[in-house]
Amino acid sequence: MSMFRYSIASCRQSVVLRCQKSGLRNTGLIFARFYSDDKFKSIDEFQKRRKEYQFGKSDIEPVDKTASKDHINYEINTKDIHEGLARGRHASPNDAYFDSLIMEDPRLLDLQPGSPEYRHQMHLIHEEIKQKQREENASLELRERLKAIGIGLALIFGIIGSHYVYMNYEKLKNKVLFWTYKVDDSNVKDLNDPSKNTRNIDYLTNKLADELVDVTKHIQKSDEVTGLYLFGKINDKKLPTRFKFFDDMLIEDVQISNDYLVVVNKNGKLFQYYKGLKEPVKSEINEKIQECRISDDLVYALTKKGDVIYFPRIDKNVTSFAPLSKRSWIGLSRTQSYNKLDFVDDVGSRMLNSKERIAVMSLGKNHILMLSSQGRLFISRTYISGDSFVNYGQFGIPSFATFNENDDKIIPHKVMELAHLNNAIVRNEKGEKKLQPRKFIGIASGKFHNIAADSMGNVWSWGKNMFGECGFDVNYKTDIQPVPKIAISVSDLQRDIANALLLKNSIKSLTVKKLFAGQDSSYILFDAIDDANNRRTVLSTFGNGLKGQLGSNRFLHVCHKPQIVKSLNNLTEFDEKANRTSYITIKSFSAGANHAFITLDNFGNEKDVLCFGDNEYGQLGNGKSVRSCKTIQIPKLIEPADIDSMHKNKKSFKLLAKKIDDSVTNRLQLLDGSKIDRKSIEQTIVASENSSAIFYKCK
Repeated sequence: MSMFRYSIASCRQSVVLRCQKSGLRNTGLIFARFYSDDKFKSIDEFQKRRKEYQFGKSDIEPVDKTASKDHINYEINTKDIHEGLARGRHASPNDAYFDSLIMEDPRLLDLQPGSPEYRHQMHLIHEEIKQKQREENASLELRERLKAIGIGLALIFGIIGSHYVYMNYEKLKNKVLFWTYKVDDSNVKDLNDPSKNTRNIDYLTNKLADELVDVTKHIQKSDEVTGLYLFGKINDKKLPTRFKFFDDMLIEDVQISNDYLVVVNKNGKLFQYYKGLKEPVKSEINEKIQECRISDDLVYALTKKGDVIYFPRIDKNVTSFAPLSKRSWIGLSRTQSYNKLDFVDDVGSRMLNSKERIAVMSLGKNHILMLSSQGRLFISRTYISGDSFVNYGQFGIPSFATFNENDDKIIPHKVMELAHLNNAIVRNEKGEKKLQPRKFIGIASGKFHNIAADSMGNVWSWGKNMFGECGFDVNYKTDIQPVPKIAISVSDLQRDIANALLLKNSIKSLTVKKLFAGQDSSYILFDAIDDANNRRTVLSTFGNGLKGQLGSNRFLHVCHKPQIVKSLNNLTEFDEKANRTSYITIKSFSAGANHAFITLDNFGNEKDVLCFGDNEYGQLGNGKSVRSCKTIQIPKLIEPADIDSMHKNKKSFKLLAKKIDDSVTNRLQLLDGSKIDRKSIEQTIVASENSSAIFYKCK
């Protein structure tokens, strides 16, 4: 019975039917029917003719290939067709493996090859093999799923554990040290013992020994050779050290970001340097640079024409930077190594007037604020991609406030005018409202905040205010200021400044001279005229003062109210020419990330320098790493005469260390108006991010 079922299930020999010559002979078509209606009457008849049958998938493709439109072959051998079909079957990669397993199975030994029983047993064996394969695949799939789940759980627990350790590092560290760190109380020194709490000269000498070796390598006379001194994180030195490459060079601007240095010389050429380079690299820029700033991966420069250009740092791989393509006078296109900010609005109109140019620029972590020669403000996003971009309202545009979630609309290097700041709404005599241009005279940018002073004596601020750096009280409503507001008015500070200057009467005149900003702090330099017509300068600070960067004699975490640096008030000296005592004003001020320098405008060609703030990397230049919340003096530069005497006598080394430690009688004084190579020069000290520099420029 099984043999009979097997024969019925088998496909029969295909029969090719000839079409009638009258109808389809000339059409090129062949009709083939592969399952005949002819049935066998008995199993014996089937056994006689079974060798003529071909088993497999039917396909008329061989028939189509055999016949053509011009020629029809009516004598087609269907056996050849089936053999072609069998050869063209798609065989799986495991067919050979399955065939070997089936042929070696002992259950086929007693059966005659080719018989129905043999084929039936082969079919059963094949099904058993496939079933085992399915079970193995299911087991393998289960193992892989469990492995993936295990890896996922391990990754999740690893992330959670890492986050917990990161957030509770100090707590865990203290717990570990509590059990592992053992201290013998008998060896602890008494802090009240003055003999144990006093730093002796031998300790200072040993501390400065390695420092002085590098300082003296390229030492030059500071009053004869121009150049550049660096100290802080840029070269890991706590004393000003000469950079030999810039000897005999006059410099216009210096900017430092940790261990990256950018220098602009007198001719407007720009040099870049970082740790690992043998010497600075000159940038191929066919523009004369006036000043430069560093913002993340790019360097921004203000040209003497008033254009703002930008280009990548040489230690960064900024793949998405698009350089400027510029045409020469003969029409040839040339790709530059930089790009330029384009002051064009959305409709294609130029935002700057014909004679208007950019006069001042200040940069934060991811924004650039610009002041034009006509007192207008412009802002743009600097290049920061991915998750590094943070919006604290530093762009000053209401539509880009943090709660609007429009960060994707703040396009890098798209210049936007702060129209609501550049124009004021006033009323005329009839009480009608109209727009009146507002003129700004100074700007400054911190990491995520900005301050700007207008000609009316108002200081506007916007951006991050978590430490009071915008001049507003710190609470959950004011920690971010996305819209510019008046933070300080000159009229509000007149009484406070009069009291700080110990004046009996009010101040005759008080104006904002210049603005500065640190990472999370702000500085305002005021010019005041007292009741005796004496010119006075007052420095006001507010923001984060935890590292002493406010200079207010206190370490303040949050300070939104302006603090007057009282140590700078009422400084006097005797003017021999005028034969009277005069007040000492501030000549210049430089703010770094968390420290600052003040150059006093005292009488003569040598100007005193004061500093305050963070000193973790020795950026104050006093040979120490102790921060200061009050103004302190800096020791003078080391001269070749000091080194010559040090090599001759070992005791002179101690004298040099003692000389460095004495910053009162041996204080730093910068040259101002001195002649070097028949040129009138001045020394300038600048504070940057964790580093500082002293350089020479034309007066």
